[in-house]
Amino acid sequence: VLFRSANRCITENRSHPGSYPHGKIMGLVESAIDDNPTSVEYRMLFAQLLFMDGDFGRARDVATEIIERFNRTHFKARQLLLEIAIREQRHEDALQIISGLYSGLLANDPEAHFYRARIYTMQGRYAEALREIDIVEAAASRGAVLTLLYTALTESDWTPATSVRRL
Repeated sequence: VLFRSANRCITENRSHPGSYPHGKIMGLVESAIDDNPTSVEYRMLFAQLLFMDGDFGRARDVATEIIERFNRTHFKARQLLLEIAIREQRHEDALQIISGLYSGLLANDPEAHFYRARIYTMQGRYAEALREIDIVEAAASRGAVLTLLYTALTESDWTPATSVRRL
């Protein structure tokens, strides 16, 4: 019941931002974890909420615990560790996480190229970022529309920004 209540609050906040204080939602999820300490789903939601709150240290601890204690290949937990590394500007760590996350069956996943392009852009390595985007565009059957910014990548041209290709 606690977890469903937390999910309901999150859903309400998407359509009516600020309807439920973030702290209240986190409290509900923490209580749900106390009631069911082996639930990876509850822990993952808690880690994501911590990340959204900017508490990267605790989010990393929870995601790492999911990987070490419950499921060493948990994709969402590893992806969260990647996002944390990017936000903390630990670019080499992020590139290493990408290599592990997108290996084997996911070796050609366009998202890996997207993440690399984000990191290269943050590092000012624009030519390499463009090469990664070119790989995504070549792989897409209908093409991919991406805008390369000086500080980040956006998924579409609807963002009012000038692409590096247009400069």
